[in-house]
Amino acid sequence: MYQANIQINKRDRFGISLKTEMICLELLESSIIASYLPKNEKSTVLKILRVKIELLKQLLRLTKELNVINDKKYIDWSGRLIEISKMNNSWLNWATKESPS
Repeated sequence: MYQANIQINKRDRFGISLKTEMICLELLESSIIASYLPKNEKSTVLKILRVKIELLKQLLRLTKELNVINDKKYIDWSGRLIEISKMNNSWLNWATKESPS
């Protein structure tokens, strides 16, 4: 997303595109934090991560509707976000599952 945002006009680059970049960095940070936490503490961070992913999906849809990005980029990025969302939900399910004693 960062490299694609270089081609976007200045108004959009420092507006909605900057926000999407910041959320991407927050996603990366949250996933790294969750990876280092014990299993019983992961769920809180993963729930926050799920919300950030959904926010990014909505912002991506908005950038498409405002014609900031083209259809090809939207389809590519939204597909990747769907996959990331599935992985996060699987991780969250694993973290919240009771372990047998």
